[in-house]
Parts: sequence; C-alpha cells; structure tokens
Amino acid sequence: MDAGGRAPTVGSLGDAGAVAEKHAWIKNHVTEFPVELMCRFIPSRAQVRVSRSAYYAWLHRTPTTGEKDDAELTGIIQALFTKSRATSGIRRLKIELGRKGRTASRRRIGRLMHEAGLACKTKRTIRQLLLSIMTTRLPRTIRAVSLPWSGPIRLVWATSLTFIPRRAGYIWLW
Repeated sequence: MDAGGRAPTVGSLGDAGAVAEKHAWIKNHVTEFPVELMCRFIPSRAQVRVSRSAYYAWLHRTPTTGEKDDAELTGIIQALFTKSRATSGIRRLKIELGRKGRTASRRRIGRLMHEAGLACKTKRTIRQLLLSIMTTRLPRTIRAVSLPWSGPIRLVWATSLTFIPRRAGYIWLW
C-alpha cells in the first residue's frame, strides 16, 4: 500500500509476473466469482491491483513473436531431446540446433527445457555407483579404532574409505 492507502499499480512496481499470475488465477476461477470482484479484491504476491479492462486485454491478446518463436523452438528441442533418448544436455542441443540452422543461447535453451520439464539423464545413478563400489575389490587394510565407552558397548569401530574414480578403476585412499 502506498501513502494514500491504495494498492500499487503495475507501472509503479514493474512486476509483470505477479500480474500474469493474477490473470491466470482469475481465468481459472471465472465460473465461481465475478471478474470485477476478483480484480478488485484478490491479492497477488506483490499486492498489485489489476483492472478489469487489463484482464480482458490479457485474455484476448495474441502471442508475441518472441512467444511464437519460443513455442517453435521448444518443439524442436523436444524432438531432438527424445531422439537422443533424453541424454542430450544444453550444450549438445545447442550444437544440434546450429546444425539445423537455428541459433539460440545456452540460457534460452535451458529456460525452454526447464519450462517443458526436460532434464537429461545423468551419467550414472547413485545406485549404480554403490553397486560398483561394493563389487570392487577393497583394500585389505581397513583401519579400526577402539575407543573407551562407558555404556554397555565397550568397543566402537570406525573406518573411513575414500575413492577417486578414474578411467582404469578407482584409487582407494584410507
């Protein structure tokens, strides 16, 4: 609220994201409540006031050229991503897009992938890594530490193994 007790408008805050959220919320609840009441009383995350005419202008507007280009690029990225069996990341997709004659920055590709819910597979899962550790031949020397204990257990064992993954196998440190 400003000094006059009024909610700030979009121009004073510049928070278009809050306005878009409010417009989307109004669109989803238009069958339950009148639009005029929702525009006037439903607060957004930045307490931005939205006029009824602004809501209807937002509802009937056409997509911008940037939004159309993003939608087209998202389709291409999804096709390349499924073709690679979900293994291509942002850098590989940028190279593939360059081969197809499309240019886009890594950040834009990452944003579009995030919005589409695409995430590439990692090289190895933790379960595979643990299985490979358990099947690898461990060093014969395992250090054990015996500490005095006042409880019913008189001996405490402690050990520490560290490994460095290499192409030829693991280097174990202890």
